[in-house]
Amino acid sequence: VKTDRGTSLSITDQHPLLTLTDQGLQWKSTGLLEEGSYIGTTTVTYDSQSDIRTDDAYFIGLFVAEGTAHPLSISNYDERINEKLHSYIRNRFGREPTYSREKGRTLLFETIRPILGDVSNTHAGTKYIPESVLTGSLEIQKAFFSGYADGDGYISNCSEFTTKSKKLATQLSYL
Repeated sequence: VKTDRGTSLSITDQHPLLTLTDQGLQWKSTGLLEEGSYIGTTTVTYDSQSDIRTDDAYFIGLFVAEGTAHPLSISNYDERINEKLHSYIRNRFGREPTYSREKGRTLLFETIRPILGDVSNTHAGTKYIPESVLTGSLEIQKAFFSGYADGDGYISNCSEFTTKSKKLATQLSYL
């Protein structure tokens, strides 16, 4: 078995591998895998295929957790998280964010959509991790997790993430 990220495994057809399927994570015998199957492996270093920055990945993670398409916004009452979000918007786009303290909502503007891509049009049940994160470096993936955790996560001796989206839950588990 050879992965797209460069890992090579010499194993028998009966050897089980953790795979990502439409039904979620499952163990499958290597002999039942098809070309293009997703498998879990140890972390390997590879050249990132993503062109996003780590601050973009954090922002995307926070949007996937707390964002909405109508109006395009992120809602969160935590002042620390909002200051990080507002600082990102100022530094990245040179604009002052519009924030409603009463609603805990930061309105986003149309020039932000290209960074979010199609995820900007999702709702709670259809959220997912964009390919720019999935194919990103370990630093990009960590930044995404940090943003997602700030919105819908809990980190202690065990990380917990919540979502209404089955696809997102599967992707979070795989990533």
